[in-house]
Amino acid sequence: TWQYKTPATLGLNQAKIDQFASNVGGVGVIIKDGYIVKEWGTQTSHGEWASASKPIYSTMLFFAIAEGRISGVNALIKDEGWNLISKDQTMTFAHLANMVSGYSRGEAPGVAWAYNDYAIKLYALSLFDRVYGVPANNSGSVESLVKHSSRLGPLQFQDGTLFTTIKGAPRVYMTPRDFARVGWFWLNKGKWNGQQLLPANYFNDYMKPQVSGSLPKSTQATTDYLGIDTMGGGTNQTPYGPGIYGYNWWFNGFVGTSGNRAWPDAPADTFQANGHFNQEIMTVIPSLNMVVAVRGNWGTFEPGNAAAGMNQNLKLLKEAVSGTDLPRVFPGTSWVEKTPAELGVNSAQLNSAMSYLASVSGSQGTTRAVVVKSGYIIWKGNDIDTVQNVWSVGKSFTSTVFGLLIDENKATLNTLGKNYVSSLNSQYPVVTLKQFATHTSGYNAVGGDQSTTPFTPTTPRYFPGANFSYWDAAMNQFGNVLTRIAQEPMETYFKRKIADPIGMDDAKWDWGDWGTMDGYVVNGGAGNNNKGITISARELARFCYLYLSNGTWNGQQIISKSWIQQATSPQVSQSLPGYVKAYGYNWWTNSRGDLWPDASTSAYAAQGFNNNRCLVLPEWDMVVVRIGTSGNLDDYGTYVNEFLTRLEPAVSGGQVAGASTELPRTGGMPIDGALYLSWLVPFLKPKRAKKEVA
Repeated sequence: TWQYKTPATLGLNQAKIDQFASNVGGVGVIIKDGYIVKEWGTQTSHGEWASASKPIYSTMLFFAIAEGRISGVNALIKDEGWNLISKDQTMTFAHLANMVSGYSRGEAPGVAWAYNDYAIKLYALSLFDRVYGVPANNSGSVESLVKHSSRLGPLQFQDGTLFTTIKGAPRVYMTPRDFARVGWFWLNKGKWNGQQLLPANYFNDYMKPQVSGSLPKSTQATTDYLGIDTMGGGTNQTPYGPGIYGYNWWFNGFVGTSGNRAWPDAPADTFQANGHFNQEIMTVIPSLNMVVAVRGNWGTFEPGNAAAGMNQNLKLLKEAVSGTDLPRVFPGTSWVEKTPAELGVNSAQLNSAMSYLASVSGSQGTTRAVVVKSGYIIWKGNDIDTVQNVWSVGKSFTSTVFGLLIDENKATLNTLGKNYVSSLNSQYPVVTLKQFATHTSGYNAVGGDQSTTPFTPTTPRYFPGANFSYWDAAMNQFGNVLTRIAQEPMETYFKRKIADPIGMDDAKWDWGDWGTMDGYVVNGGAGNNNKGITISARELARFCYLYLSNGTWNGQQIISKSWIQQATSPQVSQSLPGYVKAYGYNWWTNSRGDLWPDASTSAYAAQGFNNNRCLVLPEWDMVVVRIGTSGNLDDYGTYVNEFLTRLEPAVSGGQVAGASTELPRTGGMPIDGALYLSWLVPFLKPKRAKKEVA
């Protein structure tokens, strides 16, 4: 059986937990850190979870691959003996699991999105009947398969029956607390009580949206030519899915091409199994170390709508974990300081994480570091007002000028640089501002990357858009172009539009320049050659807090939310030669999970030489700044990933003030056999595995 803790014991806001339960009603359970902290309704009540059952199929798909029954997610469905029509010959298990198969629709596999219960029926029959050799319409056989000791048997389901059969396909028929075990299994990336039941790579690769936000919706209906019938609904039930769906889970990704997250006020790493469009739900929130399973009513199904009931209820869960009722604020002339505990952060674990950061950050360590949560400074070094060069962090200031010019309709992503700098005419006639901002312009200057004459073009390094190459000379020319568009120095423009409105202290920041060209002072666009941003940690935190706040400051929209989202989302194709890690418009972004594999995909940063860095962590409403003049130990984020791994329990699993003992995750083990768990954090590795719970 699960063990129990009161919400207060785990630092949760009891009133918000109770409000959530009241809002959704029905029967449900909330798991935090491996303990039941709230349950309501009849806990032994079994019920059908409708489409929330579908992630079980993908779980069993991964077991089939791990057991060698099929080659992988791209194994062909036709190889399971189905007589597919010509257009469907390339259909794979991945197509079916991600609702892009085209079965009983007119489009070919992978071409269009359709939430399709006929295709899911084909998925279930292919997986259970054909791959496992177990009849999908026999719930007892399916249950025995799933509960095998080599699969989900170690989860120790406590309430009996797990499955029923409806329309010839298995459906989950568990109690909420048993279904929550499946969510806890996913949250821990396939590990249970020290045993890796499924390799973690399945979760690393597939526990995120799989359907491109730009994929069109299906418009062509055909027939169920295999005669398999539906699992429940039709072949095209909702337009929602692109950008937020993957392997039968709904993720808090960006809805289509809107730039809005599915649940704007929920942690970015939230995902859920969803039945009857918000009635039967299991929600998993890794950053809060929480699983919630409820058969009730979560509100209307409107991904992207902040006012929708689902978003508002998920917001309550996030607020409950914060452990504080302090309002989110913006600094005035000075920052308000609070203790970590006042913001629901575990002080000892925060100090431990910052000590680790100091150990890998050069001679200044974290003396010039500051941590801001919800607008309050909760940790600071003893030298956060020293002004210094921050190198390539300045590139994010340059792109901010670019965003402002777009907001004012003075430029677009496709504006040509040659229109403003005539020396680009002959060799760089098609280079766009977007290409400058993504290091794909191919621009080169006499003297190369660290040229002292960056405005003197030479032979292109490659055709614009054909390669990714982190190149400072190009960034300085980018700054020159932006200066001509603004018709004033970038520093002057930035000061008026950003620095002054957010209260940056003039004495604590400066923007170096290359001198006057054609009547304009040209500030450095790259941060090299001492021509970039010099700033204190305290003032840099203001700049990054503006980004964390989606461009608003005390109710005023300083820079558009649209620009913030674009700049901090991947803009460079992974297939492009030279691609290193996810890069936006002069911001490093973890949206694809490849920069900091163990961190939330909402995290991003401005980064520069000597471990100068401003981390923006939306899921924790937090900014972490560290600057210094020595030590360039990091390799695109190895140590940052480790730091964020150590920071996570301080924010998501920290104790309330005054508690004396850390509480471990328990994984839902029976009380008489529970093995207490601990974080496994290897000290330093060149490339570390994803965080798991032993």
